[in-house]
Amino acid sequence: ARNDLPAAASLLLDLRSPEVFRLFRRGLMAGDEGLAQLAGASVTRLFEIDDREACALLVEHREAVPVDATVAALQSKDCRWRHEYLKQLFAKDEVAGQSYHMQ
Repeated sequence: ARNDLPAAASLLLDLRSPEVFRLFRRGLMAGDEGLAQLAGASVTRLFEIDDREACALLVEHREAVPVDATVAALQSKDCRWRHEYLKQLFAKDEVAGQSYHMQ
């Protein structure tokens, strides 16, 4: 029941469950558009649950959740989150985060 993935992810986010990362990975790898939208709308919540997992997930799936959207969501939050995300992004793909090089 692919349509249930966003609902399940939303529930896991509300529960602040680290299991949400596994569910997002599975769904995003399968190209689930609803999950991609939810991930983009939940960047801050993902970082609040586990900043390292959130970083890894969002770098890994930067096509589903664009870099600009992630950086914008983190702009007014803990700057360490944004810096860590950009650091991991550069390590994986220098071009993807090029416009944020000096942040």
